[in-house]
Amino acid sequence: MIIEKNKSVAVSLLKFIKLLPKKEMVLYIIFALLYSCQGIVIPVIIQMAGHIDSSDSWDLIVFTFSSISLWVVVYAFMYIENILLRSIIRAFNVSLSENILKNHAVFPKNISDSELCSLLTQDLGIVDQEFLQSFLISPVWGASVLVSVTYLLKQNIIVGSLFTVGAFLMILPQFIFKRKLKESGELLSSSKEKNLRAITDFGKGIETIICNQAEKENVKQTLITLSEMETTQFKYYTLHNLVMFWTGPLKAVGLIGPFVIGLVMKQNSITTLIAMMSASTYLINPLQQILEAIASIQASQVIKDKLLTFGSESEIPSKGLHIHTLEEIQLKNVTKSYDNQEIFRDVTVTFSLSQHNLIVGDSGIGKTTLFRLISGQDKAYSGKIIFKSIDGRELTPNLDNVAIIHQNPYVFHTSVRHNLTLYQDYSDSLLISTLKKVGLWEACCHQLDYELTGDNFSGGQIIKLEIARAILRGKQVLLADEMMASLDEASSREIRNVLKQLPNSIIEIAHHYNLEDYDAIYRIENKSIVRIK
Repeated sequence: MIIEKNKSVAVSLLKFIKLLPKKEMVLYIIFALLYSCQGIVIPVIIQMAGHIDSSDSWDLIVFTFSSISLWVVVYAFMYIENILLRSIIRAFNVSLSENILKNHAVFPKNISDSELCSLLTQDLGIVDQEFLQSFLISPVWGASVLVSVTYLLKQNIIVGSLFTVGAFLMILPQFIFKRKLKESGELLSSSKEKNLRAITDFGKGIETIICNQAEKENVKQTLITLSEMETTQFKYYTLHNLVMFWTGPLKAVGLIGPFVIGLVMKQNSITTLIAMMSASTYLINPLQQILEAIASIQASQVIKDKLLTFGSESEIPSKGLHIHTLEEIQLKNVTKSYDNQEIFRDVTVTFSLSQHNLIVGDSGIGKTTLFRLISGQDKAYSGKIIFKSIDGRELTPNLDNVAIIHQNPYVFHTSVRHNLTLYQDYSDSLLISTLKKVGLWEACCHQLDYELTGDNFSGGQIIKLEIARAILRGKQVLLADEMMASLDEASSREIRNVLKQLPNSIIEIAHHYNLEDYDAIYRIENKSIVRIK
């Protein structure tokens, strides 16, 4: 069990380190080590001050110039180190976000929309602040501790050891509250996810809430979830503050005790003891920073692991063979099941792509499942599904030649241009001709940069936009999934006229239809597909 846990931690750490930019990390380590000497600047200046002759002008000038120069150099190291730190964090966040987005593009069902939003907004921010910065800064403070300890022991090994031991007393609260800090971080992550889901549901479901006159109750329920999250967050930071509170008394003991013992021993001058106390202060501060960093790392460990789980490297599959001469789609002895429930059993049927095909059947009987099989989005079936071309070529189901026209296509809050191209590269002339084919060029005021807000296109125009996306990409087969279900008769007829003028082959699912609009009609029943026209 322990070996497996350690192996898991090591794998997680390797994934994390792999996302860090190598060149910036090397430079960061160099300047971090240089900056770690900042803890002995004041002690050195104090000791220098103890040897100057205040009546000697040249001595004062050298002291002033040397002291200021020392500070400037150290802060220059700090500036460069901070710039490199932010550069590393930027590269890490971008790389991890890219991996998460790619994974969601390849496996969209692994996480929900709200979880994706939480990962890239809240969780990524927590890992940035609580884990990544703490992970990178801890070695800097660790080096500062070593420099300060070395300085203290060099001045007086007994008093220096006492100052060192006194400073390290502050580690005790960290060990005492270790488990609670971890549990607190887990609860906060879970609470934030729940809160985000509640707010997302409230925003997206507001029309349903209003129509059912449930505004008061839903506002109350959403506020309850938000309040629970705020309470969890309050407890999280209160626990952090409690850990740091106990370092205060221990800090006083670690500073005053060794100083008094040093005075009693009379082995060092007051100037040296003050310099050692100052060095001890700079020893305690890095230790305090290390403690805070360890607490943050522990508290954010679960969130970091979750991000890395969804942020493992993944490649979006490249496009396959794109042809324009498909003749038919054949299903041969296809059997499909969901959770041990059989949807299709040994289905053999052929859809001719030279005609307009209609699929009918009761709700939940497998119409949408059939589309997912034909489009290649669902590959968990037995039997064969073959795309046959006029020249005899055979392809497996794919989205290279097939597009699904959904009932409620998504409209992105951007221009018509980007809603069409989805940020792929197409010429303006091709975009304009595509919009004209589906009758949308007038609707967007003859402007490709016409902004869509989600409500300045009608339902019929949004369906046309979805059709335009498909024909822009040269998809020969259009799978229309109840695309006219929410449209009035006039809009439905207008879209049918658009489709009749296109060279694309169409397989449509519909509950309400006119027989004359279709060349072939198939019914799904008894786990089979039967042609009825």
